[in-house]
Amino acid sequence: MTTSRLVTLPHRSHLRLVAGFGLLLGLASCASGRFVDGDGEGGNRPASGPGSLWLQPENVEMTVDGKSPLSINYQVMRQREDVSAQAMLSIDDEALGSFQGPTFNYRPGGAGKSTVRARLGDDTGETSLTLRADVVVIGPGAPGDAPTKFGGMSDPGSAPDFVYPPNGALIPPNLNLLEFHFQPKNADLFEIKVVTDTLNLRMYTGCKTVGTGCVFQPDEKTWKLISNSARNHTAEITIRGTRASGGGVGQSMTNKLSFAQNDMLGGLYYWAASAGGVVRYDFGLRAQKPEMFYNGLRAGALCVGCHALSRNGKRIAVGMNIPGPAMMRSLDVSSRGKLFEVGSLIPGMGGSDFQSWSPDGQWLITNEYGGLTIRDGETGAVQGKMPLIAPANMPDVSPDGHSVVFARGAWTPCLPPLLCPTLSVSSAGLFTVPLRARTASAHPSRSSRRLARTTTTRPIRRMAASSCLTGQVASLTTPRRLA
Repeated sequence: MTTSRLVTLPHRSHLRLVAGFGLLLGLASCASGRFVDGDGEGGNRPASGPGSLWLQPENVEMTVDGKSPLSINYQVMRQREDVSAQAMLSIDDEALGSFQGPTFNYRPGGAGKSTVRARLGDDTGETSLTLRADVVVIGPGAPGDAPTKFGGMSDPGSAPDFVYPPNGALIPPNLNLLEFHFQPKNADLFEIKVVTDTLNLRMYTGCKTVGTGCVFQPDEKTWKLISNSARNHTAEITIRGTRASGGGVGQSMTNKLSFAQNDMLGGLYYWAASAGGVVRYDFGLRAQKPEMFYNGLRAGALCVGCHALSRNGKRIAVGMNIPGPAMMRSLDVSSRGKLFEVGSLIPGMGGSDFQSWSPDGQWLITNEYGGLTIRDGETGAVQGKMPLIAPANMPDVSPDGHSVVFARGAWTPCLPPLLCPTLSVSSAGLFTVPLRARTASAHPSRSSRRLARTTTTRPIRRMAASSCLTGQVASLTTPRRLA
């Protein structure tokens, strides 16, 4: 077992613990003593209020293995008084651990830098805590001495081709799992290295063959170590390859993988063609399985396909049967109950293939009779003419709800309500059109009736719609070509 080395610097020092891989990091003995500065005064601190509490040890920096338990005993001083028993201690990033009294208990899998805070009434103080993980993982198909196999000469023929995740990708930190995909070339033993400011991780694996390449999936503890240390940061990932029997070593390109600051919450909805329906996958649960949300059996149709979910997650519009155009049904997500439907189960007899919700779910922009139509999100009532703008296809409302982008291709003959086939977009251009929604008064003034115009070389008549049911005005104004 490697012996830990504790280095205490002079007055108001940093505490730094260096621990080799495999060391059991139980600091009950190493960090259980009291730490005060040279004169015991706590420096030039105010007698009360913010900054009056002084935490020891200060600015701790430690190297951990990401798996073993660890505890750090803190002392809280106010002038010459030890108030550790009375003060409330906490850490900003609870993925690193938590406090029980003045004792910090490390949560295995944590790595990163955070702030430790102390509070006693209106008196506060803080210090930093940095936990750097230096970890080796021996994965499936790799011998126990795999780390010693990578000392050979450079061999480009053993350099794996990094396939996935792609360089520059951004993922949420609570992604359930992540696979690394690569082409092995002449190698059969691999080192996948992940480096962040607070993580130096080396994972060793053989080749789990998928198609013509290899796939490696970190176990749950290792994945949490990666995602916790890389939250709101960027990790650099490199794959090296060699032969288990010995020989040269090749290295892949280095891919950068960024992690968002916040977790992704809620469900992911997608069309499962083989099941003929829309499937929901709850995000953030590693063992979670997809569940069928809405299929042909539930809908009373042959299949359910194209769909649009409101940004607030409360409403979804689904297309049923052949998109020629398809019958469209709007549902309440929580109950899966029908709000309204458009069209017929007979292809070409009305319906909407593509639709998009306003961010709050109040309005649904549909693709009916060769153009864009606004419908009330709850009742389905048409707002104004149908369609408002034509030809137009594949609408998508912007995140701020202020505009709609759509495709415009060649005109397709349409005989509403008898037959209106789906528009072709094989040579379509992209257009945007402003979307307006506001409260309407009983006697709107001239200024409140005025709708914004967008300059274009091909003016299209402005079309507005007023909803008596909601007391709102919704409008689509002049389109502008993007591409």
